[in-house]
Amino acid sequence: KQWYQRRERGHNSDRDTIAFFMKEANCKDVKVEPSLAPVEASLYNSSTITQSDARLDISAIGVYSPFERSFFDIRVTHPNCASNEYKHLNQIYREHENAKRAAYEERVLQAEKGSFVPLIFTTSGGMGPCSKVLFKRLVEKLSFLKKEKTSIIMNHIRTRVRFAILRSTVIALRGNRGRIKSEYVSLEDVSLSIFPNTRNYEMP
Repeated sequence: KQWYQRRERGHNSDRDTIAFFMKEANCKDVKVEPSLAPVEASLYNSSTITQSDARLDISAIGVYSPFERSFFDIRVTHPNCASNEYKHLNQIYREHENAKRAAYEERVLQAEKGSFVPLIFTTSGGMGPCSKVLFKRLVEKLSFLKKEKTSIIMNHIRTRVRFAILRSTVIALRGNRGRIKSEYVSLEDVSLSIFPNTRNYEMP
């Protein structure tokens, strides 16, 4: 039980970091662990999770199109564990994305009338195909809002997420030994360039 609580606490770090960037990108109605509409289990495939207390990690409107609500669920996997020993990295991503879709996509499409996106990461900071598409979309929106290069913003987001994954991995193994940070500083007045007074890497 104690290990499960540590894993959940670490998982929250990944989830909250991604939700933070969605809010900064002006996505609407960003929710963490949104409740799902109750469904009748007999109307869905046996692989679909139909419990009334089921939760997905994040939901937001306007990530991909202005009025579309998208639901996201995160999974972090270790690419060097015994079950992945003889698998190519692309196969690992594909299997985990398909497993998430089998569990939630039908319910989201039919009951929530939204889209479902599985976000798969590795403990070493790698990202699955759907995660890469999401990050590219968030970078485009943030680049437009902040007037900064997409490369700078992508580097910032990937670094923040990789540290969140590292933090969650350490917490899962050792537990949390520090003060839990509950708030994130807004990026509105923060330049992501390594040169604080410039908007790009070009020297004058």
